[in-house]
Amino acid sequence: MTTENTSPVVLMDIDEIKVNDTFRDQLPPLSTEEYRILKEDIKRDKAVREAIVLWEGKGIIVDGHNRYQIATELKFKQVPVREKHFQDEVEVRIWIAKNQSGRRNLTGFQRAMAALECIDEVATLAKKNQKESGGAVSKKSDKPVHTDKILADMAGMSHTTLRQVLFIKENATDEQIEMLRKGEVSINRIHTELKEQEKEAAKESGGTQQDYEDGQDAPEQPETATKTKKGQTLEKQIDTHLKRLDSLLLDHQDTRHKIIDKVSKWLKEKRADL
Repeated sequence: MTTENTSPVVLMDIDEIKVNDTFRDQLPPLSTEEYRILKEDIKRDKAVREAIVLWEGKGIIVDGHNRYQIATELKFKQVPVREKHFQDEVEVRIWIAKNQSGRRNLTGFQRAMAALECIDEVATLAKKNQKESGGAVSKKSDKPVHTDKILADMAGMSHTTLRQVLFIKENATDEQIEMLRKGEVSINRIHTELKEQEKEAAKESGGTQQDYEDGQDAPEQPETATKTKKGQTLEKQIDTHLKRLDSLLLDHQDTRHKIIDKVSKWLKEKRADL
């Protein structure tokens, strides 16, 4: 893991600093108002007071993207920096989620989502540590035991709450997600609502959720009901893939808009047939 020691603060030419898009986008951006206030403070002081943290030996920002961006906009020639040692990108991303999310005014849901962004990295690191300690890694699963607990620790919540967020991520509407991001509603409330909807859907289809988990066959449905249920399932799958596509194209706005427009037109035609 990373060492606690960091280098002394020094001034560095801003042109020598590098930005890794993955590190930059790991946490939610500042709100317009938060960014404005930070920029006014830096402009008034005519300097960046808090040092930007760089990956030692690489010059890549791991903390301070907003300060760097503002310094660039204000045409600063140099900014204060300090370097921190990391073994690899896995450790960088885990450090960002665990240490930086606590310094920002993020909601519990935002912290959880930031941690879940690192699920593959945490799994990789856990496997590595398990092998180095002589433990066996299951060949049946790509995710070692306790990964969820590590992620929960990064998010500063129980692993039960983190699992609720994971369920919400896969099943919630865009409106519910936005409410959670803004802190207008609790994780537990949305999770409870989604679970209730799941139970109701199971009842309407002629059985209970537990019936199907126990392996009982669902009762035969009229053709119209079956078609409707399949349509609902397909629509949910489409929405999930659209969200993933949208997140993948965040850094490519022109392409993003073109693709989303094409997909939206196609969906309008297909949904009419559901």
